[in-house]
Amino acid sequence: MVEVSVTAASAPTSDADLAAILAEPGFARHPLDHMVKAVYADGIWSEPQIVPYAPLTFDPATSVLHYGQSVFEGLKAYRQPDGAVALFRPERNAAKHLFADAALYRSASFARIACVC
Repeated sequence: MVEVSVTAASAPTSDADLAAILAEPGFARHPLDHMVKAVYADGIWSEPQIVPYAPLTFDPATSVLHYGQSVFEGLKAYRQPDGAVALFRPERNAAKHLFADAALYRSASFARIACVC
């Protein structure tokens, strides 16, 4: 089992604001309070962390900025009425990511699905 550390946001979305967002959701319209962060270094992914939502930092030499060589695939998770968290089609999400990754001739050896529910 993967260990996931959690750092809570200092100012979480209020219940009223969350209800309004859920009443009219939309892709990339409502950033959430948290995001998952993992670091890739020396051929190894770090353990994932759940951290407060924040801007991403890129080195100016990052290949995606120069050649458009990147793969990004977001995984959706939804809180259930009983408090559990359900992932939206994680297997299909991983397959889509691996397909895109293979299209860029990259190694898929880092791919690993971990469900924390």
